[in-house]
Amino acid sequence: MSNESPETSPVLKTGADNILAAVIAYFVTLLIVFNGVWFSMAFFERRQHPNINSPGLQSAFSAWDGVWYRRIVDEGYAFDSARSSSVAFFPLYPLLGSLVCVATQLPSGYSLLLVTHASLLATYGCFARYLTVRGLKPAEAVGAITALSLWPTTFFWRMTYTESLFTFLMMLVMLGFQLKWPTLTLTLLVGTATATRATGVALAIPLAYHVWMTYRDSTWKLVSRGVFYGCLSCWGLFVWMAYQYVQFGTPFAFMQTQAHWGMRDPLPIGERVLSLLIGEPLWSVYVPSSPAYWARFEPTNVPPLFSLQFANPIFVVISVTLVIVGARNRWLNTHEVLLSAGLLFIPYVTHSYQTVMMAQGRYASVVIPVYLVMGRLLARCPQLIITLACAVCACVLVTYSMLFAAWYRII
Repeated sequence: MSNESPETSPVLKTGADNILAAVIAYFVTLLIVFNGVWFSMAFFERRQHPNINSPGLQSAFSAWDGVWYRRIVDEGYAFDSARSSSVAFFPLYPLLGSLVCVATQLPSGYSLLLVTHASLLATYGCFARYLTVRGLKPAEAVGAITALSLWPTTFFWRMTYTESLFTFLMMLVMLGFQLKWPTLTLTLLVGTATATRATGVALAIPLAYHVWMTYRDSTWKLVSRGVFYGCLSCWGLFVWMAYQYVQFGTPFAFMQTQAHWGMRDPLPIGERVLSLLIGEPLWSVYVPSSPAYWARFEPTNVPPLFSLQFANPIFVVISVTLVIVGARNRWLNTHEVLLSAGLLFIPYVTHSYQTVMMAQGRYASVVIPVYLVMGRLLARCPQLIITLACAVCACVLVTYSMLFAAWYRII
């Protein structure tokens, strides 16, 4: 038996260090983003937009999708088959925002921001715990926390968007896999994630693998439990569809309204499949003659380095590459690889062509296993490289925050 007391246990010490590093990273990067928003409000002319675009901190943190979430909290859901409608946005985040709004009497924008940052702080705590359970070395854990904090598209996690809430739920599921939580608990958490955003169904993929590994010795249990847990894992989505059926007469309103969010005409199914297979949504962003060309959607004063429309395919390719690196080096386990594949594949197949890769970098930001791979890579880099990488990422992070607050096309 070890003579080491619990207070001096390396595991506990590493876990405490990870949590401290995560809390520090949360507040430091919050300061970076907040200063970017404040600088934008003070010195940038806010671009006009047909949606709510009033001055003030609420609007600065609630551009683009944030407008829709505030409208849902203030007015409830609406569906019009002839135009873009708020049913495109899943209900858990605005529901929590509404509860905070009632409890605190704060305006909708601030209530949603409270949900965002409570979720984000909880995400950091879960991530720190996860790094300990996964056995990353101290330098690797610090690298992973640093990468998660400074990766440019994670600035969305600090705005009135669903990313922080969704990532928190995802971290709970991933932690539950490692700590061998009951399958029912994991399934209910996965179902909750499906009420947060459509890509929540990606969590059902590693859950299916978990069920298979648990019940593979009995065909009857595997089939019966697989069907039960499979249906229950989408309970949030099913409740959302039931609400739409009762309220608007169709359970698929959230899908039907997507036709009004595209930036180019849809293709026939055969041509669309071919387009996805050859990666056309990725490279067409850089073809001047293409309707997806990035500069068509940006003001002339935004250089490529600070254009998220330009960078969206790059963020996706980086994420895919890191997942492959992590899988080949056995840095990622099966649950993490399956989750990453689902989180990257689902938005690419469903949205990338029609929306000309808009928001794909944001979707890729929640692929948490990528940060584990980044952490391992950073731990192997010279200090100069780490410093330069952190400086570049921090610069882009604050620039995205400034442009977002000024209503540039940072989506």
